[in-house]
Parts: sequence; C-alpha cells; structure tokens
Amino acid sequence: KDRLDIYANIDVIDDWRGSARNLDKMLADGLKPMAVFHKGSPWDEIHRLSSLGLPLALGGLVGKGKSVTAGNIQGYLDQCWARLKDHWPIRVHVFGVVAQWVLERYPWFSADSSTALVSAGMGRVQQWVNGHVVTDNWIQYAQKTLNGRLVDGVAENKAKNGSAHLGRRAHNVLCQLALERHVTDLWTSRGVTWDGDNYTGSLT
Repeated sequence: KDRLDIYANIDVIDDWRGSARNLDKMLADGLKPMAVFHKGSPWDEIHRLSSLGLPLALGGLVGKGKSVTAGNIQGYLDQCWARLKDHWPIRVHVFGVVAQWVLERYPWFSADSSTALVSAGMGRVQQWVNGHVVTDNWIQYAQKTLNGRLVDGVAENKAKNGSAHLGRRAHNVLCQLALERHVTDLWTSRGVTWDGDNYTGSLT
C-alpha cells in the first residue's frame, strides 16, 4: 500500500453487497481504496460510499453491447451527480469512459479508458481537430493526409504484414492527451480545480 498512489476496491459486478463486503475487508486491513459504485446499485449506497472520505469510482457504464452515448447513460449520470453534489468536493473517477461529452458535462477527478489502444487495434486513427476528437479508419486517414506511417501493409495470402498498430497507438494517445488538456482547462475556467487532493472552487 505504500507504493501505490491510488487503487480501487475489489468490486463484484452486479453484486453491490459483495462489493461492500470487499470494501469493508480492505478498510479493516488498513487500506484506503477508491470505493466503487456500480450502475444498478441502490441510491442509498452512493451516499454511504461518498461519506467514507475515500475517492469514489463509478463503474458498470460500458460493456454488454452498449455504447457511451447520451441516450444510454446521460440520464443515469445526471442522477449520480445530483446525489454527489451533496458530498462535494469529492474525487470521482469514471471507469472505462473518455467520451468527450461525458468529460465536459461532469467534473470528474480522473477517468480511464482503453480507447486509444483498442481503436488502434481496430485500425482507427484519432485526431484532435478544432477542439474535438475525430476518428477515421486508417484508409480514410491516409487518403486525407497522404501519411503512410499509420497504414497497415497487406500481403497476398496473409492477414497483415508490417502492421502500424504501435504507430496508431502512439498517435491516439497524443489525441487523448490533447483531450485531457482541453477538459482540464474547461473545468478550470468553470472554477473547478484539483491540485492533488486539494480542491478550489465551487460546484453549482
């Protein structure tokens, strides 16, 4: 525990009581993990977890064939944040989501996602264009830019030869970093600023 800055409760997906038992065990062992609130858990639980003085993570937002669209999760996240305001300021992490609209709408402390890596593996190239993340497949990207560095070579009778997967990974990570800077600046302009554990500003 002395070597880790932040770590999460060992949660049990679709079993909030199991997650609660694991959290109690970790706390009893002297650990201070992020508490995890999963979609589908009772609302009383988000208040209980938020009152423990720990960072909070929201999970269960992705997977099961659902995309991170406003139609799928905005109503739920609005309900979460309506309750989190009662405990503000609290450091809130979101698991598996870096959709731009989600980061711009809610004042997360942090977020994680495998989007940059998974997109690269699927041949997608992310670009930061005029304040937005734009995604092309590598063929479209090459046609627009004449840049062949992120283009897979295809050999006859072989699936792929000379894959530019790693190049696309690096390219996509740079796009995600641009998004990170944008979101941080946006929330700073709204008066929400975190410096480590220290918070300044107010949430309205």
